[in-house]
Amino acid sequence: MLEVHVDHAGQAYAPGETLHAQVRWSLASPPRAIHLELRWETEGKGTSDSEVVASEKWTGLSASEERQWSVVLPRGPESMQGQLIRIKWSMRCWSDGSEPTSVPLVVSRIREPIRPGVSNAWQS
Repeated sequence: MLEVHVDHAGQAYAPGETLHAQVRWSLASPPRAIHLELRWETEGKGTSDSEVVASEKWTGLSASEERQWSVVLPRGPESMQGQLIRIKWSMRCWSDGSEPTSVPLVVSRIREPIRPGVSNAWQS
């Protein structure tokens, strides 16, 4: 079992805020490593893009443990939900040989995905 919890309800953050995550695992044997990454990716028409903006690798671990990870969120790109393209943020965590546990995030000045063509609070 590998669990990730972030500190904001709804996983919504403003650019420049600090994300605080709690990572907990209970495995049959000590993992060689636990990997964490903060990333964004595009979906929709055209060429897909993605970037890992922060990452960390923990080693020398016990089979059951709990640790904290904090990272300052970059200024952009902001989460977006358009008709042709979407920008999605997530924090991923995995141990060697396992599928990643992913926590979807929103990174936006209005704490929700920006919707082009819709009057967003920051446009006022």
